[in-house]
Amino acid sequence: MTRKKNPDSRGNMDAMDLEKLIDQTSLAKVVEMLSGIAGLKADHIRETWQDGALASRWDRASKLLDTASSRFRGYHL
Repeated sequence: MTRKKNPDSRGNMDAMDLEKLIDQTSLAKVVEMLSGIAGLKADHIRETWQDGALASRWDRASKLLDTASSRFRGYHL
């Protein structure tokens, strides 16, 4: 896998950018942020697309990520 140093022309992050974010905060914080994003995505899908099944999957992802985040806290990862 080729690793880029900067976001691509569309502004997307790559693995090095994600690693830098983890180093600046913590793995627990990044996973916590992902949990929040997944929850917001669930709400958006539910309200905009009225797709309860897809929104439920995003809710489940949010809960799983929240559980993982809480387990990382205190490990200084």
